[in-house]
Amino acid sequence: MKRLSIAALLVILAAAGCAKNPVISIPPPPPARTYVSNPAFVSGTAGVQVYQMPLTASSTPAFTLGPANGIPLSPSALAVDKAHNLYVLDDGASSIFIFSQPISATSTPAVTLGPIPGTANDTFITLDAAGDIWMSSSATSTIYEFSPPFATGVPAPALVINTTVPALNNQTGITFDTTGRMFVANQLAGQVLVFNPPFANGMAAIATITSPGFPEGVAFDVKDQMYVSDFTTGNVYAFKPPFATGITPAFHIAPPVVSGGTSGEATFIATDSSFNLYVPYGVDGAHGNLSVFAPPFSGASTPVLSLPGIGNPSNIAIGP
Repeated sequence: MKRLSIAALLVILAAAGCAKNPVISIPPPPPARTYVSNPAFVSGTAGVQVYQMPLTASSTPAFTLGPANGIPLSPSALAVDKAHNLYVLDDGASSIFIFSQPISATSTPAVTLGPIPGTANDTFITLDAAGDIWMSSSATSTIYEFSPPFATGVPAPALVINTTVPALNNQTGITFDTTGRMFVANQLAGQVLVFNPPFANGMAAIATITSPGFPEGVAFDVKDQMYVSDFTTGNVYAFKPPFATGITPAFHIAPPVVSGGTSGEATFIATDSSFNLYVPYGVDGAHGNLSVFAPPFSGASTPVLSLPGIGNPSNIAIGP
């Protein structure tokens, strides 16, 4: 039998180890971006502003998606799905535009849903855990659900909700908690309605929570505390679980002073993976701003940064 040197054995063993445990090169994740919708109802130019992360007070858009990208009128709300596709609700066009990655300054929608008939003042969209789209048609006090797969054309709703107890009254923001319950900002009634699944037209809320002013957006933090933005004062009200009829805010986060004036018209708030709270304000001392608050939150919270002069921001989404 031929004997091998120790050096040769080491080479063979190393080769065998590489065969059993190959080195896999994993590409780095795409850079994070903040997408900000601006319907330009008050100021600025309508479009979706795209910012590279991390944000700073001096950040400027890398580019803006607008009419040249197939978003014709007033982008009012945004969402990002698990595949990082960007969903843009255009109130003026009564349509939802879906952009696939990678998104650039020359991107156009991969899918256009709409025009969706019978809607008015389409203020908000969100996605549930199954990837269904939920859309608020505020002026008609109606919520629409659309189920994937999505293809260009006028979509048939999987569900239309226009009758609830209490009644929908110019509802705006919609979100879901970790148990699948639906929370709806029922703006003109000054309420947040909580619904248990399965959802159906005619369903009754399991809780009706009074929220001061005109509740606009709803978000949750890592402790499952609920935050509700008030369009009239700019305050963001915090509610602690359990969520039941009759609970009152634990505290509120006051709007910051930006560009020499107090911010107002707090719209659709959102959180990121670190549970920072993003609050778009439609007005301040100049144009509107996007302010970011870091946890833990309290009545003394102030922004870690405010991005000024961005027009009339209505909603944000975070994705690649």
